[in-house]
Amino acid sequence: KQWYQRRVAITAGNRIPIEKEEVTIRRVIGFKKDQYFLDKKNVTKTDVMNLLESAGFSRSNPYYIVKQGRINQMAVAPDSQRLKLLREVAGTRVYDERKEESLGILKDTEGKIEKIDEFLQYIEERLKTLEEEKEELKEYQKWDRMHRSLEYTMYDKELREVRDKLESLDQQRLEEGDRTKDFTIHLSTTANEIKFLERDLKELEIKTASTRSERDQLADERQLQIRQRAKLELDLKDLDEICNDDLATKVGHSTIRYLGTDILGELVEPESLV
Repeated sequence: KQWYQRRVAITAGNRIPIEKEEVTIRRVIGFKKDQYFLDKKNVTKTDVMNLLESAGFSRSNPYYIVKQGRINQMAVAPDSQRLKLLREVAGTRVYDERKEESLGILKDTEGKIEKIDEFLQYIEERLKTLEEEKEELKEYQKWDRMHRSLEYTMYDKELREVRDKLESLDQQRLEEGDRTKDFTIHLSTTANEIKFLERDLKELEIKTASTRSERDQLADERQLQIRQRAKLELDLKDLDEICNDDLATKVGHSTIRYLGTDILGELVEPESLV
C-alpha cells in the first residue's frame, strides 16, 4: 500500500521561479520509499523545500496557521514586536539568517581561498625547486653516465691486464713444468750415475786396499832383501881381503863374486816391483 499528498500552487506574481501558472507537487509514501514529484517529475525533498522557501514558505515561519487568541495578542502588541512579526512573516528573518550563514560561508570561502593561494604559491615554489632539481638531476645523470663510462673503461682495462697476466702466468707455469720435468729427469739420471760411481768407488777402494796390502808385503820383502844384500856385501868384502895371493883363491873369489852378483840381481828385482 502507499499514500500520497497532492498540492496545487498558483504561481501568480511569479513568486515561484517556474514559467507556469499552476504547479503540482506530489508526495508518495510507501513502506520502503518516500518520493516527491514536481509536475510528475521525480525530484528530491531538498529541491521541493528550496522551491517553497523561494516562494516565501519557510519551515521556520509559524504564522501560516494562526492559533486562537494569537490575533488579539498581535493587535495589542507594541510597534517593535509588530515590526519583528512583520519581518518574520515576510521572511526577512530567514533572509537575515541566510545572509549571516552566507557571510559565514563567504568568510570561510575567503579563508579557504587564502589557503588555496598559499598552497598554490607553495606549489609554484615547489615546482620551481623541482625544475632546479630536474636540471641538477639531468646534470647528475650526465656526469653519472660519464663516470660509469670511465669506470667501465678502467675495469675493462684492468680486466684485460689481469687476463694478460694470467696468460703469462699460465705460460710460465707450463715452462716451469717443462723445466721441472727436465730437472727431474736430470736428477734421476744423476742419481743413477751417483749409484754407479759409488759402486765403482767401492770397487776402487777394495782394489786400493788390496794394492796397499800387496805393497806393504813387498815393502817387507824388500827390507829383508836389503838386509840380506848388505850382509852379502860385507861377506864379499871379507873374502876379497882373504883371497888375494893364490890362484885357487882367485878362482874361488870369482865364483863367489859371480854368486854375489846373482844374489844382488835377485835382490834388485823386488825394488823394480815396488
